[in-house]
Parts: sequence; structure tokens; C-alpha cells
Amino acid sequence: GEYELEYDKKTAMPNKLVLKKGGRIKLWCTLDAYGKPPIDFYGGGADVAGGTGCTPSCLSMFRGKTGEKVLEFMDPHIKPEEFAVLCVALCRFFTSEEGTGAKIAWEHHGSGVTFGKMVWETFKYLRVYFRTGEHDLNRNVSSAPGFYPIPANVLVLHTDYRQALAERKAL
Repeated sequence: GEYELEYDKKTAMPNKLVLKKGGRIKLWCTLDAYGKPPIDFYGGGADVAGGTGCTPSCLSMFRGKTGEKVLEFMDPHIKPEEFAVLCVALCRFFTSEEGTGAKIAWEHHGSGVTFGKMVWETFKYLRVYFRTGEHDLNRNVSSAPGFYPIPANVLVLHTDYRQALAERKAL
């Protein structure tokens, strides 16, 4: 179905998903009687655009147990700051048994820098991706959140995503 999320734009706290024809949020999961998604570990990836209408900002969210895609958001007119608030609210809406929100990754480049500052510094949302030294023997974890789009990292990302699609772990 197509939805919009009602949420507090100052605190990024979610309220509820509202069914809306033409809504920017597409769901591929069944909501419970309270309008909540199934309890699970979730992960999401955000591609942040400038909000000028040329290319959309996008969020895809996946269910940890099955690897199935459960959510897609796209909007070419949403500013990076507003997109960050919405993404944090959506991450807080998709929770595990412990009440932990979805883990989110974004590209730390261009508009993603502004987005990341909002997620990390303004809302103190800590369920974020940290780059691991893919080519380091000890695979050190970065101290800065976000995905850094250097050519080697992009190649690894695309290779891993292609493999996940082939194994039906990212449907």
C-alpha cells in the first residue's frame, strides 16, 4: 500500500502510518492491529538528494530475518534536513523486540553530510552504519558514521548487493 507517516517534525518521534493514495511510502509488510510493522531487526539505506526536483531522495528498508524489502520512500522535492527527520522517525517506527529502531546507512557525501549531521548530532540517533575497513586485515571500524563513496567501497557495495539479489536476500 501507499502511506504517509505522521510524526513530530521537531523530535522525529513517529505517530502512525496513514494509508494515502499516491503516498510517498510504499509498504510490503502487513501492519498489526495497532498499525505497527512486524517486530524484527530492520536495516535501511538512504540516498540523499538536494531536494531540487532533479533526483529523488530515497530510503529502502529491509527485514532482518528474511532479507525482504519492506519499505520504499522516494521524493525529489524533500530537503536533506527534512528527509533526515523523516528517516529517523521511520527508523524509530520499525523496531526489534527490545524496542531498538532500524539501523540506517547513508552516503557521507554531498547532501548526505547535512543529512548525517541531523541524524547523528541533532536527533542523537545511534543505530547507524559505521564503515569497516573492507580492505584492512584487521577490519577497523570508522569513528564517523555513514558510507564513504570511494571507488573501492562502491565496488564492494554493488557486488554485495548483486549477490544479495541473486540469493533473494534483498527482495
